[in-house]
Amino acid sequence: QLKNTKANIAKFEAVSRSKEEIKAIIQKVIDKIPDIAGDVLNVSIEPIRVYRDSASFSFTGIYTLKISGSTGVFDKKFFAAARSDKNKKREYQVNQAIFNYTEKNPSSILVIPRPYGFIESRNLFLREYIEGQPLNILIAEKGELTPLISGYLASAVVEFQKIKIKQLGSAERNLVPKTLEKNLLILKNKNHPLWRSLDEKSKRIKNTLNGIRFRDRKDAVLSHGDLDPSNIILIADNKISFMDLEFSEQSHYLWDVEGLYSRLGAVIKTVTRNNSEAEAQQKMFLNAYLRISNRVLSKQDVFLFTAYKDYFDLLIQTHFLVWG
Repeated sequence: QLKNTKANIAKFEAVSRSKEEIKAIIQKVIDKIPDIAGDVLNVSIEPIRVYRDSASFSFTGIYTLKISGSTGVFDKKFFAAARSDKNKKREYQVNQAIFNYTEKNPSSILVIPRPYGFIESRNLFLREYIEGQPLNILIAEKGELTPLISGYLASAVVEFQKIKIKQLGSAERNLVPKTLEKNLLILKNKNHPLWRSLDEKSKRIKNTLNGIRFRDRKDAVLSHGDLDPSNIILIADNKISFMDLEFSEQSHYLWDVEGLYSRLGAVIKTVTRNNSEAEAQQKMFLNAYLRISNRVLSKQDVFLFTAYKDYFDLLIQTHFLVWG
């Protein structure tokens, strides 16, 4: 009993030291934000998602700060995200550039969360906490993607693509992110029966995508890069916020459009269990986007859309097989 008590005391002291260190780190961030400035009295941490293996870790959560400021004591929520790679530092830098643009060029529908700071020692990115509902949860509750929400969503994508910032890469890039390759490697290591056929399919898609170059620069826009319904928050006054901007860069306008098209299909099929109904709602979103952006799909666009769809459909399939 004495041994267990000593162990628990040591654990408590370690946690207390860690919380004091976190409080001191966050105080430095707070001191740089004029409209929040004050003394941090306490930090409570609510993990949302934590992942760790022998090679990496990632954390997302909500930090609720109790702050003593000039107007009294108040609570302030921060969204916090950390990873063992450098993606969160890039997300902070990209988020800052995009936020600065939208502050000077405000949108009537699109809201970009305000970045508060990046803590190098912990690879920790702190940004504004946006009150709202993720699109995937809203679709599950309503049982469909409604025409009204579809129109708002299409408008937000169009507004995001209008953003102009200089720090990002060019449109001519390798269009196959590492996520699919990682999923396939996990399936291979698990000796999954579908691994070989999926890997062959991936190679064919990769060859097609890597051969694509954008001849017309007007088709290159700011791309979110990971536009998933779980990264899209519907907030008050019919506004929409995009989260997780770490993969944002210049790309063909259809990259985000088709990526969201396929991911919407996956969410809607899970809810409705009806493929034809899901396809109809996907097309409703695509048509709303084309109408609002004043675009018409050329033969080249249709080819690209089909190639992107092959990629994202395979990405979604492998994701379900790996992560459920």
